[in-house]
Amino acid sequence: MVNLQVLEQLREELQLEGEPDVVTELIDLFLADTPDLIESIQLDLDRREAEELRQHAHALKGMCRNLGIVGMAGLLAALERHAALGSLQDAPEMVAQLDAMFDRVRQILESQRRV
Repeated sequence: MVNLQVLEQLREELQLEGEPDVVTELIDLFLADTPDLIESIQLDLDRREAEELRQHAHALKGMCRNLGIVGMAGLLAALERHAALGSLQDAPEMVAQLDAMFDRVRQILESQRRV
C-alpha cells in the first residue's frame, strides 16, 4: 500500500540537519490536499466531466507516486485511463475504492510522521 522505503529515501536525500523533518512536511501536505482532490474527482464524476476527472486523477497519482503510495497510484492510473477514453462506467466503484484506500493510507502515513 505504501512503500516505506521511498519515505526513508526521501529523508536521506532531502533532509537538512537541524531542519524540521522533510517527510513529515510532505506527508502533512499530502494529507491536507488529498481530501479536496478526491472530492473534486467525485464532483467530476457526478457531472460526467471526464477530462477534468482525468486531470485530477493525474495530479493525485503524481503526488502518490512521489511518496511511494503505490496502491492509490495504481488505482488512480486506471481511473485516469478510463477517463481519458471517456469511459466512466466503472468510475463510481473506483472512486469508492479510492476513498477507502485513502483512509488506510492516512493511518500509515500518520505513523511515519516525525515531530
